[in-house]
Order: sequence, then C-alpha cells, then structure tokens
Amino acid sequence: MEGIEQRKLVADLSVYGCIEQLKYLYRGVIVAIQDFDYGETKVAFCRMRLTIDTEFSGTSGDGVPASLAQKEGWVARKDILSREFVEKAMALEREQKKH
Repeated sequence: MEGIEQRKLVADLSVYGCIEQLKYLYRGVIVAIQDFDYGETKVAFCRMRLTIDTEFSGTSGDGVPASLAQKEGWVARKDILSREFVEKAMALEREQKKH
C-alpha cells in the first residue's frame, strides 16, 4: 500500500475515530482476531483489552482518568503505515480543523 492509498486509509480511519494516540504504555490481552478487506488489501487486526501499565508508564495510576486507565479496540497486527506517515497525516488533519 503506497501513496494515495495510504493517505485515503489514514483519512478513513481518522474520520471514523479509529486512530487514537495514547499517552501511557499499556498491557494488552487479545480477545479476537479478524482480517478486514481494504480495497484489494487484507489488513489483519486484533481486538484488544488494554490496561495501563503503571510500572512502565512512570505513574502510580492515581489521577489517571478512568477513560484512560482501560481501553478496548482494534489494533493492527503489524504496521500497515509507518509511524512517521501517521503522525504527519494527523498533524495535517489537526491543522485543517483549526481553519
């Protein structure tokens, strides 16, 4: 997946609220595995239950909002886009929302 196809995927994921940057480190348990078709590409995802890892996050957990202490959602089983690409796309989207 390259170029326009990557940008469209990031835009689609963002529009539907599928991309979230988390502040802390989490430990996760896989509760389901599923492949999703994206055009001609199959993308493998795991449904995960995440719990904040206080040891590696450098926090005792006190003062962490309940909405951040535990998360559940779909996580790609391997990198489908580079971190740099996603960060640039999200920064561009934030900039566009300002205007």
